[in-house]
Amino acid sequence: MEYSGSRLRFTGFWVNPRYADVPNPQNLIVLIRQDPVPLDHARPDPYVMNYANPTANIDVSGNSNITLTFAQFNNNILNFTGALTGNVVIYIPAVFNQFHANNLTTGDFTLSIQIVAQIRPPLLIRPVDPITNQGVFFGSDGQTLQILYGPK
Repeated sequence: MEYSGSRLRFTGFWVNPRYADVPNPQNLIVLIRQDPVPLDHARPDPYVMNYANPTANIDVSGNSNITLTFAQFNNNILNFTGALTGNVVIYIPAVFNQFHANNLTTGDFTLSIQIVAQIRPPLLIRPVDPITNQGVFFGSDGQTLQILYGPK
């Protein structure tokens, strides 16, 4: 609300009630000078994620199963590369993590992922989406592994 002449008119600003007795309280707001250096991202909120995603490139060539170390698994993006000569299962540590698993392998065999010492069947890591160049996004709470989203 703003005093205009002898009456109040709505300005579109909501004002803290402690300033209700101050005439034109929205004018108390300090105008913020626009930063002349633009950010390299366009986020409308103050939460800024401006860091590089930790990535692990793992060669899975051949046909033997692989167990990832905690250091390998502690990344946001896991790129699996190499020429598969048989079906391969990737065993991951039983800890919480959410990660992209990018199947960049060649060969007519499957690449699957499973938590160490689980009796559930492994989940298939499909090849990356050719448009977004991203693979399946997995979530693990240490006991179950599930596909959160990804190529169908």
